Amino acid sequence: MFRTIFFLTLLAVYPFTLFSQEDITSEQEKVFRENYSFIVANNMRVEGSKDEKAVFSFIEDFVVSRNLDYEYQELSGFEDSHSFSKNLVVTIPGVRKEQLIIAAAVDGPLESSGEMSSLALNPALALTFIDEWSEEIPELTLIFLFTSADHLERGYLGSSSFLINHSFKAESALLYLSLDENQSMPEIYGSTPGKNAPGWLMEDIKNSLVQAGLEYCIDSTALLINRAGLTTKELPISKFLEEDIPAAALISSNKSGPDIENVSAQYMDFLHNFINRYSQGYPDNWESNYLYIGFNQSHTFYFSEINLIYLYLLLISLALILPLFQQRSIYLNYKRFRHQLWTVPVMIYLSFIFFMISTLLIEEMMSLRSQTGIYLQYPFYFFLLKAITVLFLSSLFLNMLRGLPFPKNPHFYSYFAFVISFINLMAVSLFNITFTPIMLISLIFVFLFVISRGKTNKKTFMILSILPQFLVLVFLFSRDYTTVYDFSILSRIKGNWVLTFMTIPLICMISSLGFYHHHYDRSRQELKTALLTFFLALTTAIMVYFSFQLEPYSTRFRQQVILTDKMNMDTQIREVLLSSTDSIGSGLLRFNERTIPFDNVENEMRIQGDIDGLPLQVTVETDVFLDRRIIDLTITTEMDPEQIQLEIHSDTALVLYDCPFPYDIQPDLKSIQIHIGLNPPVPLNIPLIFSKDSSPDIHITALKGESSYKLDLDQEQIEVKSVTIIEKTIPFTNSTGDSIIGNI
Repeated sequence: MFRTIFFLTLLAVYPFTLFSQEDITSEQEKVFRENYSFIVANNMRVEGSKDEKAVFSFIEDFVVSRNLDYEYQELSGFEDSHSFSKNLVVTIPGVRKEQLIIAAAVDGPLESSGEMSSLALNPALALTFIDEWSEEIPELTLIFLFTSADHLERGYLGSSSFLINHSFKAESALLYLSLDENQSMPEIYGSTPGKNAPGWLMEDIKNSLVQAGLEYCIDSTALLINRAGLTTKELPISKFLEEDIPAAALISSNKSGPDIENVSAQYMDFLHNFINRYSQGYPDNWESNYLYIGFNQSHTFYFSEINLIYLYLLLISLALILPLFQQRSIYLNYKRFRHQLWTVPVMIYLSFIFFMISTLLIEEMMSLRSQTGIYLQYPFYFFLLKAITVLFLSSLFLNMLRGLPFPKNPHFYSYFAFVISFINLMAVSLFNITFTPIMLISLIFVFLFVISRGKTNKKTFMILSILPQFLVLVFLFSRDYTTVYDFSILSRIKGNWVLTFMTIPLICMISSLGFYHHHYDRSRQELKTALLTFFLALTTAIMVYFSFQLEPYSTRFRQQVILTDKMNMDTQIREVLLSSTDSIGSGLLRFNERTIPFDNVENEMRIQGDIDGLPLQVTVETDVFLDRRIIDLTITTEMDPEQIQLEIHSDTALVLYDCPFPYDIQPDLKSIQIHIGLNPPVPLNIPLIFSKDSSPDIHITALKGESSYKLDLDQEQIEVKSVTIIEKTIPFTNSTGDSIIGNI
């Protein structure tokens, strides 16, 4: 009887349980959509703007309605930066003192089109997380960080301010939400130049996403490149990693994914899963030398640091054991070649010179085209041109060797290739162990090249020895890694030295094959070498020719035309300047109802006129008290300036006692630059206190990233960037009182 009642009760309650769970899920999605809709409606959330302030007020009201503690952090106190914006920090106490910081940027940089990238997803998700956890106690103490001015152009002021002002009383980790596309797969990103996020953090984020039914991807190449000291993406997590705080970000990948609006409940599950993994606290270790291996970014296998060390020891043992079977031969050849070892540094230096020449050739070509950034559009083509040029110069030098006192024995160059490969392996091992498998594989094939007999076998092993590096290069140049392109194509010193040591083994193996022939076949071999040199020279010439035929612009790399609308209040002249690195062509310049046509303009066009109205007004109040000179400025403009710059100059030394903004004084003490944040409030009051003997001339510049002039061009693949500049100089005067300086 009891069992029957129990099952009947269970059957009666179960449907209500399902209804309750569905209701919770729909409530989460409703909260997310409401938050997201409001933030998207305030789409111009640039730093310090009205829309950004409206979103911060919305977040504050949301947090207050959940009875949670919060605080504002002013983005001030920096020596060379300033912002009128702020951070908002919300704290939800947990079972443990360890802190999980969940960060999301409220503002964002404007795109070149003048619009903001979405980024509304991140604060909307964070608010939904807050709503979820406001009614229960999490395992960890949750810190929700809503930042501003937290992007590269502003030096990550938001994260920097938080690191300065927040009290890290317990171990902490950061999850930064930086999703800017609604329908893209999230990518787990956790690295900065020279340092990776801990392996356990990357794995826990990955496993929590999988557990919540969300797809993910990891750019394993980016981890390697950043670990090597180069940069692939700039994210605020770098500030936390530099302070040894475990940090990773969820960013939007280039792979399509589900609409986040439809899977917001799964993101709630993800956070639940992630937090519950640390019910016993955070791990103590920081494993940063790891790999993610897989056929694609969406299905990766974690290769830990200890496994990398095991693989390294296995392959290095194999690479060192194999020469033991050739010990006698190596010893005899060493005695034979030791008097010719002076040629080794000479050949290394010459190889570096060849790379330097190829770099200068590419620089000169781009200079002749007046397009210094075209290599970014065709990176693999220009790298291939650089490699072909080096091979041509090396082959040419190989022909010259026959008349110079350089070794002509093929074994010398074979052993030289092996030694340099081994040096490369040791250098990479000290620098970053994650790169060693590639170098070890190459070393083994170089050794097989040394001990093999017959040209066919040697050619096979030579190709196999360069195959790993070649595949890595192809992979790198198929991605948008600008710093890699700069380093490998245009870096004159560091990049060329790295490429020198990477390619010396190949050049030596080619040289060895060039001398690997019977004495009666010498003439035929010299002819082959000459033909190879001619073929490489012809290939280099053809590639140089076609580099001048490459289309300089595309939908991704558009021609930049700058429209500068400059008003000089001192001369009362308004000048509109159109400038570009290439021909501008024909089009129309519109101003209100006025239209100015132009035809076949080259790189630059200027139009001058008078200033209408009072675009910039400055009220100046001066006074002298004891040994202080007080200058009170109030700046008013007709437009809402994105930036106001203040520079102070004098013929004598300046002594500035007080200023409400950070400033820099030049070493000669005659120039001062004041740093004022973006989107300042207007009117803007700036009180300055100088020494009585100071005689400052104040130069004011107001800027805005648009103009009342509109430009229509006939050409396609053109991107127009507009900027309005209003300038005014206030000369020093000994008189005291009030004055208004405007459109006089």
